[in-house]
Amino acid sequence: MRDFMPILENCIQRAAAKGKEVIVTGDLNCDLLPSKTILKGCKQLKMLFKSENLSQLITQPTRITKHSKTLLDVMITNNPVNIRNSWVLVLSFSDHEMVYCIRKLN
Repeated sequence: MRDFMPILENCIQRAAAKGKEVIVTGDLNCDLLPSKTILKGCKQLKMLFKSENLSQLITQPTRITKHSKTLLDVMITNNPVNIRNSWVLVLSFSDHEMVYCIRKLN
């Protein structure tokens, strides 16, 4: 995960500096459940999101196994007022659930 951190940080900071809306989605391979963020790279990621005023819209686990529940798949934005709703859709054909959101039209 550390390999992409400088690239992600640079992209987010450049977009935010230009006043652009930022939406980050995907599997970041970092458990972002509040009580489970223990790895250094995951803590750095959460610190980046906090420093850039980014909000994680997904709050429930997105990967559920017999032995664990983790929040790996994210929907993060610097403008949550533009998002009408966000969900985790349980599909049961993958070990990851699908995350999605509905963005408001302005």
